[in-house]
Amino acid sequence: MDTFETLKSLSLKEKQLLIDHLKQFVTEERFNRMLEVLNWRTYFITLVLEDIYQPHNASATVRTCDCLGIQTIHTIENRNRFEVSRGVTLGAEQWVDIHRHINERPSFIAKQLKEKGYKIVATSPYATVSLNDFEITEPVALLFGTEKDGLTDEAFESADITIKIPMYGFTTSYNISVSVAITLYKLVHQLHNSDLPWKLSPKQKTDLLLKWLVRDVSNSKLIIEKFLFEKK
Repeated sequence: MDTFETLKSLSLKEKQLLIDHLKQFVTEERFNRMLEVLNWRTYFITLVLEDIYQPHNASATVRTCDCLGIQTIHTIENRNRFEVSRGVTLGAEQWVDIHRHINERPSFIAKQLKEKGYKIVATSPYATVSLNDFEITEPVALLFGTEKDGLTDEAFESADITIKIPMYGFTTSYNISVSVAITLYKLVHQLHNSDLPWKLSPKQKTDLLLKWLVRDVSNSKLIIEKFLFEKK
């Protein structure tokens, strides 16, 4: 059984019943923490990472996304595989959704995200628009490139706008994980102080809470199979 595919077919009521069943397998404190974190989660911003090759940087970006409430990360893996180190993520990969795109063109990923309503925002130290001047008014997909060369030309051409983080020293670029952290912190702060509809809907909260419980509860697959069988 593909657990997550099975969960998609459940009604909202069935999902809530399953949540009530699974929550008995975690502490009350942990379950309440999940509910608290849900209030700050967002799909309004998503991250797109192109060919990141250093596990430390990959791991740091995942950890940053979790800390700032960003639920989805897209990885484009044409030249390098996206690998995380649990010693750096501290388990953050359990709480965010990483969509891996292996041997797929950046323009195709950008097209898919645009169809979902995202504005494609590329990052480059040579852009003319400063992060300080960029205002988020609609869902955005933030593109970051490989540590050495940055984004490919195709990724840049797929973007609606390119922005840069201000720098005042001799070095011309930040470390990729630092760039992600600075950019996300700035834009998340904007969201939290705006009237934009960045929070999850009740349905999205239910779906995500159930996904978290499935990932967090030991032997959740067997528990779900037994629960669904008994409910037939």
